[in-house]
Amino acid sequence: MRKGLAIAAVAVLVAALPALAVAPASAEDSVTSTVAPPAAGALGVSVLAGGVAAGVAPGPEVAAGSVVEWSYEVVNTGGVSLWALYVWHEGVGRADCPDRFLSPGGTVRCTASSTAVAGSFSRVVSARAWDAAGVEAAVTADTYYTGSSVVAPPAPALDLETLVAGEDADLPPGPVVAPGSAIEIRYVVRNTGNVDLWGLWVRDGALGTITCPTRYLRPGDTVTCVVTHTAMAGRFTSSAEARAWDAVGGSVSDSDAHHYVGATGNPAIEIKALVEGYDGDRPPGPRVGRPGETILFTYVVANTGGLPLSEVRVTDDRLGPVNCPGDTLAVGETMICNATTVARLGEFASAGRVTAESALGPVAASDPVYYHVRNEPRLHGLVLEVSVNGRDADDPASGPRIPVGSSARFAYLITYTGNNIIYNVTIQDPFVPASRISCNRSSRTLSTTTRTLSCTATVRAVAGPYASLVTVVSWDANGTRVSAQDWVHYYGMA
Repeated sequence: MRKGLAIAAVAVLVAALPALAVAPASAEDSVTSTVAPPAAGALGVSVLAGGVAAGVAPGPEVAAGSVVEWSYEVVNTGGVSLWALYVWHEGVGRADCPDRFLSPGGTVRCTASSTAVAGSFSRVVSARAWDAAGVEAAVTADTYYTGSSVVAPPAPALDLETLVAGEDADLPPGPVVAPGSAIEIRYVVRNTGNVDLWGLWVRDGALGTITCPTRYLRPGDTVTCVVTHTAMAGRFTSSAEARAWDAVGGSVSDSDAHHYVGATGNPAIEIKALVEGYDGDRPPGPRVGRPGETILFTYVVANTGGLPLSEVRVTDDRLGPVNCPGDTLAVGETMICNATTVARLGEFASAGRVTAESALGPVAASDPVYYHVRNEPRLHGLVLEVSVNGRDADDPASGPRIPVGSSARFAYLITYTGNNIIYNVTIQDPFVPASRISCNRSSRTLSTTTRTLSCTATVRAVAGPYASLVTVVSWDANGTRVSAQDWVHYYGMA
């Protein structure tokens, strides 16, 4: 799940600007003034299918029946801020946008997925947003791909997203709720692979096993499992896991964290610092821009306590004071503050900080932000090598001969060959359950400083020729999927 990768729900406050009073000019001192018309809103959109540009016919080639992962880069090319971004793709549906606000020059990456059909695919994408006066900005783009008749290799995959009180709550603090109130937690599970999945099982670490209306998912199917929870006081953090099995018994899983705050009478404040819309809590953080380009920093500030806050001030350790739309926060209220800087080569570390006053005294919070700037374009590459009982097994001739019932030890060596950073590196072996695979470290991040990940799994050898195409997938900070594959063979001797 590219969980990777983009990240927060935002309340946008729009204040009407007071009209400027202009004194009449005297006859002796006549002045002619010209009032510039308000800047117009405008949008641009580019579309990728499976990480490949899909705006020119015939588009990329995909296997009919496989899942096409669409991404839509929507850019505000006008001179005014835009709200309520809406992206619709004919034949696919509405795209999911992590942020629906676009400042001038800002970009939002929206995503959707569909099952590839055979033959030529040609559909229109439309993006719309509105300025503060309600004037619409819109753009359309043609999209293409060619569905080949080649049957895609089995690639089971599962995605889990949790919502607390209707909000995506991946990052703390999550929504603010009243202790003792009944809140709804939704577990949205989607089959993102290309094979049927059975026996869906969802478990929340804090709430136990969750009942779902169906346990069978075809490729592209989504099921929503719901539980009603009595909110507790203070911070609540949990993680849910979804797991299902394919026709040959291989399991796939995904997990997702969720949070909320049961507001009490105590004051509290939280801040989340983002660079170009991406979380940069750990070094080196995402690669953003090139030297000379403008980098946008966003600071999401929330009142997570039970008292109103005043004199809210946001600063950045490197950039100094940060501009915010206001200086007060009601209980549960959130606001966005922004700052910019010009990109320079190198790796950078800073922190966003917020202070405020309440009836019971001051409160403060901070959040680190790391990022790096390179002169060269972002390049990604993955290499996967799978061996069986210490032998390379790319083709049947090179695979070992193993007595049936004895141990077959698979070793997966994953090497990152790019110049940036990728997240949530996941092995997808169609015949080895994910629960049987263990790795040499818990972090599933690879970068220029940590390039390799070693994993192993031991299973009982089965009779006859064994062949499997193993896939490793990951995502970069922009949500681009990075993957590699390797065949593995052995012969089970009866």
